[in-house]
Amino acid sequence: SEMRSLPTVQQWENYELHHPRFFYGLPKKLFYPLAGRSFRKRVTSYIESNLQAPDIVQAHHLYIDGWAMTDYAQTHDVPLIVVSHGMLNQYDNFTSPVQHRLRTVLREADYVASVSEDLAQTARALVPETNAGVVPIGADPSRFQQYDPESVREELGIDSSTPIVLFCGQ
Repeated sequence: SEMRSLPTVQQWENYELHHPRFFYGLPKKLFYPLAGRSFRKRVTSYIESNLQAPDIVQAHHLYIDGWAMTDYAQTHDVPLIVVSHGMLNQYDNFTSPVQHRLRTVLREADYVASVSEDLAQTARALVPETNAGVVPIGADPSRFQQYDPESVREELGIDSSTPIVLFCGQ
């Protein structure tokens, strides 16, 4: 519903941004393999109909985005870069079709930009020929004030035996 307020195409500085809408009749989370196949078909069709072939394709996630673009990148002979944010940590929890698609992306991508060395190693363990490296996306710790954990516990009234978990995300 938040995306509804965005125009389907907008100009931003020198760039034309596209926000296509794809209707899913089934919840993506419940039908993940089907959603991937549907997204792959729809996004490539949208690109073919509305955009010129790019010089490079960068997919923000291994699956669904990266898998959706493997055939497109190969057909148009453009490099495919995918980002591995952590999905590979859950590899064993995915169904066989999704695991196969993840391995396809690792094999077909020209570069897998992993956010940690552990993820790059996992990618290479799954598909040894994977060209994976680390491109950190973290913040510069020197820009943030450092706190003594005990003084933070004291300030917040947290017992020293109580675990503290920091979550940063959406």
